[in-house]
Amino acid sequence: METRREERIGQLLQELKRSDKLHLKDAAALLGVSEMTIRRDLNNHSAPVVLLGGYIVLEPRGASHYLLS
Repeated sequence: METRREERIGQLLQELKRSDKLHLKDAAALLGVSEMTIRRDLNNHSAPVVLLGGYIVLEPRGASHYLLS
């Protein structure tokens, strides 16, 4: 059985399939929870979703670091 956190992450993933980003405020309204709840969910879950500048996006799969020369 899924926890509520897993259900919310699943809903976010489904929404991100339709668009490439989702504003935190819109995600909170969509899920009926506070923005802080979503922040906690994203910090405590290993989903491929990250919060960047107020937007929820799929985690980039490219290089994890950059080499500057």
